[in-house]
Amino acid sequence: MKKTVTAILMTVLIVLSLTACSSSNDDTAASSTDSAETTSAAEETTVVPGEIKEPVTYGDSKKDLSEASITESEAVDLVKAFSAEELGLEGSKDDYKFMVATVGKNVNDGDYFEVIASVVKAENEDGSINMETVGTYYVSYDGKQIFLCDTATGELTELTK
Repeated sequence: MKKTVTAILMTVLIVLSLTACSSSNDDTAASSTDSAETTSAAEETTVVPGEIKEPVTYGDSKKDLSEASITESEAVDLVKAFSAEELGLEGSKDDYKFMVATVGKNVNDGDYFEVIASVVKAENEDGSINMETVGTYYVSYDGKQIFLCDTATGELTELTK
């Protein structure tokens, strides 16, 4: 019974952390006073490399991860190529677990892998672990763009080498 409850709680924690950017951005978009500007920004279909549309729009990708030109593992490697400081992490990257969401994300009309960095908070007697998400990153399906997401504000910062 403990294992089941722990597994359910961990699943809920991961799902909530993966949607943090989306939910914080929805609050920002909902409070916008210029709805015409919000609508026109959401209707744009071209994403220029290095350009971040404001307000940032989020949703699930209509394309399967298998349609990407890079793999989930390569998306993680692209994120891990940056220093812990560049990723907004404290200490060493070895202190974190990097995982990819099972569903691609649509960010500003582009398709992205969602990669999260988590830290193990507790290892339970039953072998399960409690994790806290401390970083969220979006990697384009072609691997050419990588964004750091501030989960508190939904703001994106492009990471470049």
